[in-house]
Amino acid sequence: MTSYVYRPLRNGEIRLFNLSLGSLDDPLVGRLTHHSVDVGVPSYTALSYVWGDAISHVPARILPNASKCITFNLECALRHLRSPDSEVLLWVDALCINQDDNAEKAQQVGLMRDIYAMASEVVAFLGSERYKLSGGAKLASLNAEDRAATGSGSGPCLTDFVDWARTMDQDSVWHGLFSVLCSTWFSRLWVIQEALVARKLSFRCGTESISVQALAGLVSEIPHTVSPSLGGKSAEQEAWKYMLNSIRLIRKIASRNLVGAHTKHKADLLELLWNYRGYKASKARDHLFALLGLANVPYNTLLSPDYTSKLEVVIYRYARFFVEFDKDPIRLLYSARGISNDDRFPSWIPNWILDEEQPGRSCHIACRFLAPAKRFYSATLSTPPSMRIGKTDNVVIVTGSIFSYFTVLGDSHWEEVDQEDNPVQRCLAYIQESDHFVHKLSTYPTGEELEDVKIRLLVGNRAWNPALSYTYLEDDYVRQYKFFRQNFEHTRKPQQRLIALFDAAKNKGKTIGYINALLNMTDVRLCRTKNGYLGLGPLGAQIGDAVCIINGSCVPFVLRSSQDVKGSFQLVGKCYIHGIMDGEAMQMKDLVQKQISLV
Repeated sequence: MTSYVYRPLRNGEIRLFNLSLGSLDDPLVGRLTHHSVDVGVPSYTALSYVWGDAISHVPARILPNASKCITFNLECALRHLRSPDSEVLLWVDALCINQDDNAEKAQQVGLMRDIYAMASEVVAFLGSERYKLSGGAKLASLNAEDRAATGSGSGPCLTDFVDWARTMDQDSVWHGLFSVLCSTWFSRLWVIQEALVARKLSFRCGTESISVQALAGLVSEIPHTVSPSLGGKSAEQEAWKYMLNSIRLIRKIASRNLVGAHTKHKADLLELLWNYRGYKASKARDHLFALLGLANVPYNTLLSPDYTSKLEVVIYRYARFFVEFDKDPIRLLYSARGISNDDRFPSWIPNWILDEEQPGRSCHIACRFLAPAKRFYSATLSTPPSMRIGKTDNVVIVTGSIFSYFTVLGDSHWEEVDQEDNPVQRCLAYIQESDHFVHKLSTYPTGEELEDVKIRLLVGNRAWNPALSYTYLEDDYVRQYKFFRQNFEHTRKPQQRLIALFDAAKNKGKTIGYINALLNMTDVRLCRTKNGYLGLGPLGAQIGDAVCIINGSCVPFVLRSSQDVKGSFQLVGKCYIHGIMDGEAMQMKDLVQKQISLV
């Protein structure tokens, strides 16, 4: 049988796969038909799945007399979606797009949002029948009945859940739900758009199916508002983090699907690129293209999907777009890659193509500034940004001032402590080091009390809890700081005590944002500047690095003189410097504004 030869698509056309009826084990047979989006398409189901690497030994037969190789995952999905009674009309990317035609692929990627939004249903295929949802649904129902009988409005406590997580292989009831939450589907980038724009979304596990709303109800039985740092061994931590990510995504999809957000809502592209930076894609450039349909950017050729040009060319186009067309181009620097071993790109361009987020490139406390509403600081007040591409694409020129230089740097406690040790040890080492930093000062440049400076410095003067992110709770900071030191410095079982603390706070409806912030300060190091200020810098900072105030930015940046380009700087990352985060440095007369070249 010959390989299928695709007939070219006209503008505005898509293909649909008519899957012939059959039983589970029958050969896969179907035909491809063309349909105009403008004229209207028949009702169809769009498939969302993980491609996988393994190629099936049995190709699909495309009528009248051709074949098409497909992956094992797709073969499995098609077999379970097939009806024994009638044809099933599907849109499946691997079959409906000619993957060997880069021009067609780019054109169809541009229609991807519409394709999934127009579908009568999107089916997320998670795998074969090893994923069982019925047990989890049964237990969720029992839990709901128990809460109704006892009058309790909360789900299981964290202590119970951690105990379960460590013995989940023996717990057949919840094991199916755990398997679902650990499915690789939740790690793939393309599924974000496919699920968020769906009119109706269901998850298929072999022969079982569940709506996204029902699945969201199941995961509500699992506590998911606590820090991932509460895990024990590193393997448990990774599984816990993965499940938390899956739960958040399910809840987000369910809420948007419920209000019909598939028809109207679009987000900021730079925020999307940052928020989904850790998801996986088979092709590096798809880290950019997979999110375009969710973005509220106007059409621009710099952003057009392109599978022909070199990857470097595509990355530079996106960077140029944000510099030249974004209303606040300085935002690009908040997510910059910093100094890395990849010499293809300058330090100021974000690493958009990485599957795994690399901790240590930037300072945690200063990473959430892509949207104006999330800006906790105002280091340059209302100073307008000034940013442009230099004579070559790898250079960007900004206006700013050198505030000072790092003279003392602290240790990187999150790297020093064994990952299997509990997070309390890292926090205590971090706090104890801050004692030494502060005790070496007689006064602080702002005139504040040194103990007050230390307490605020440890969390960048902001609580991690979103409910406290914009508040300034002096008494609460001090209370939680003292509580943490008194209760954890000499305890023999800090991990268990910490879990009990979160349970108690949840049951009493209290917030412990300061303590939560301490637990999440894992990618910063304490620093002191030449002019006596204390701060939090990125792990990659070095003594002699400059602290720079760039016009239009809400936080200072750490720069390092370039060894390759004289007079230029490389961007190391963002930083928090206590006492200049609300525009104080802009009032200093000795700061000199100048053009700064970043490479």
